[in-house]
Amino acid sequence: MKMRSLGSRLMALMLSLCIAVPPLLQARVEPSHGFDMFSPQEEVQAGQQASAQRSMRLLCPVGRFT
Repeated sequence: MKMRSLGSRLMALMLSLCIAVPPLLQARVEPSHGFDMFSPQEEVQAGQQASAQRSMRLLCPVGRFT
């Protein structure tokens, strides 16, 4: 009976932490609206290129077959 009670308490603790912690970990940085080096379209393009490069590295890592 004690083990079940301990397990229930641990489960309740873990559940409450999973609910309470994420809002505390959110970034509190507000983006500035001043100087911006890239246009929104350029930022999207750079993100797509980075994503494609990362996908290629995951699919075919350099030196894997040598």
